[in-house]
Amino acid sequence: MSIEAMKQALNFILATGEHDQRCGAFDLDEEGRHCACTCGLRKTIDALRTAIEQAKKQEPVAWMYPGDLERFQTSETFAQAYSIEVVSPLAGKTVPLYTTPPAAPVQEENLYDLAKQADNWGQP
Repeated sequence: MSIEAMKQALNFILATGEHDQRCGAFDLDEEGRHCACTCGLRKTIDALRTAIEQAKKQEPVAWMYPGDLERFQTSETFAQAYSIEVVSPLAGKTVPLYTTPPAAPVQEENLYDLAKQADNWGQP
């Protein structure tokens, strides 16, 4: 789901969403405060906000042609960055730039190798 779609869903829920009639948010505790939501509305709102923030972290902040990027990294010249992906018949396709690189795929450990290392006191 795109960030825009998540934002639209969040705005719709915030504007029109209501707690279920049986939700604990309508109940009061001994001190007169509302109890925690039990219908899932609050959980859905929090999940959407978290998903939007995570998606923003994975979005490129700019785009640059590969040749410009190489020259920029070696301080040969100035380079131009773009706010959207650009394609040029001469320079090719721009590459995304991130403030934080996308996470590397998680590599699962082989259980056999881990058990073998444990038997050998941590030695491979």
